[in-house]
Amino acid sequence: WETALRAVTIGECLKEHARYAFSQIGTDEEMKNAEAILDKIIKLKKTSISRRDLFRAVHSNSFPNAKSLDLPLEILENYGYVLQAYPGDYSGRGRPPGKIVYVNPKTYGQNKWQK
Repeated sequence: WETALRAVTIGECLKEHARYAFSQIGTDEEMKNAEAILDKIIKLKKTSISRRDLFRAVHSNSFPNAKSLDLPLEILENYGYVLQAYPGDYSGRGRPPGKIVYVNPKTYGQNKWQK
């Protein structure tokens, strides 16, 4: 009886860790969307692209709005294919620029990021 109680206690402690791990994996649909974005980026052959231009390039039922790019781009970033960042040249006037998606040169078979 004590062994079972300890097992349940350990399970309760690790439950939140498991939920977080599973949330980071992504579903098949999310992975499919990430692959679609990566395919489009490779076809465009760009070293960087604005999120706005990327959305225009992939806009479809799978990507009905710009927010729908968030999770697939996060997956690609976690796998090291892209890096999202704000450009550093904002003057403080007007609308601030949106994020830029920088493509890892290794995506194209280059080794520029290798240390």
